[in-house]
Amino acid sequence: MQQVETFECTEVSSDGVAPDAATIALIESLGLTGQKSMINKEAGLVCPYRKMKADESFAYGVLCGTKTPLKDYCDEQIPLRVLQVAAHANTLDIFTRLEVWHTQNADVKDPVLVGVREKSPYSFEYFLLARWGEMLEPIATLLKMAADKQREVFLSEARAALAEAESDIRLIEKAAASDFIAGRAKKPSYSNAFRMY
Repeated sequence: MQQVETFECTEVSSDGVAPDAATIALIESLGLTGQKSMINKEAGLVCPYRKMKADESFAYGVLCGTKTPLKDYCDEQIPLRVLQVAAHANTLDIFTRLEVWHTQNADVKDPVLVGVREKSPYSFEYFLLARWGEMLEPIATLLKMAADKQREVFLSEARAALAEAESDIRLIEKAAASDFIAGRAKKPSYSNAFRMY
């Protein structure tokens, strides 16, 4: 059975009602560019969806590493409620695009609908709109799963770098002086080496 969770902000009407004139005046007078950016310039509507928190971005980014534009997503049927959220988000003209973050395997069965807003060519904000699936694991569970998965990726990369370094050590130890003089011996580099800090 499919479950759906949506993430509309409760303090903002889900239809994106414009903030009152006093709020807009205060935002303007205080020079609150961050708050001002949350208002659709043409319609004066406040975004009723919240930004993705750093821990959510980590968990969904690691576990649902495939990011597909909503229009191209075809892994499974999107529930009606999620389609309604997507349609509403499109009417706000706040998001650059809508994406479905999902996985290509069965590790996580809960795709996530994300609103993406481009701040600059290399800077994006992500808004959590909805997710659906059979389990809808709590974020604490997803964070542990993501940390475990990331740890395994890092360990695999570190082991590969170690194996490469050990192989290079053997080659360097066997190399003759003439190999160094003639430039046939190459200095090793380990771009995949893991760095904690």
